[in-house]
Amino acid sequence: MAPSRSRTLLTLATLGLLVAFLAPSAARAQVELGVRTGWAIPAGHAFSGGDLAGLVNGALPVQVDASWRFGRSLSAGAYASFALARVDPHLAEDAGGGSAFVARAGLRASWAFPDLVPAARPWVGVGAGWEWMKVSAGGRYVYSGPELATVEGGADWTAGAFRVGPFVSWSLGRYLLLNGDDLSPKGGHAWVTLGVRGTFGS
Repeated sequence: MAPSRSRTLLTLATLGLLVAFLAPSAARAQVELGVRTGWAIPAGHAFSGGDLAGLVNGALPVQVDASWRFGRSLSAGAYASFALARVDPHLAEDAGGGSAFVARAGLRASWAFPDLVPAARPWVGVGAGWEWMKVSAGGRYVYSGPELATVEGGADWTAGAFRVGPFVSWSLGRYLLLNGDDLSPKGGHAWVTLGVRGTFGS
């Protein structure tokens, strides 16, 4: 098994064990639903020697988070994201136009610090999952592979059961497949996302 896939499975297993460990307390936990959006900036390589930004140079994601909150600080659950991506202008010009999207899904956990800042509620989180990117420009190219790790943080302002605030996230991934076949040579890439998140729940 590829090392990157093993690392992702290990991360997902760890997050899954966390969720399973907390499951007996789910009856006392409260459900949280979150929606976020922003602008995602690519870095690194879609494959070795091929810059990800040479395919898409930005994306507008909409992500849904579904979590259980245990106590005042810990939450754990799943996420799913879909983003319309901007094909690199040079690639689109050469191909006579183009379109792209990026989709992600996985598990996440976060920890809030409700007493750290009186007016806000800072939080940090981690996650891992799987990523797909489809680029249609002079052909159809579907890249997929593990999202090895995501590290994120932000702050929420509370109004009753609703919270809203800015966030920043950094995710590290590695495409393993191209149109369902093994991608070689492989490269690592990252996404940096700045945006706003709204959460409904406890």
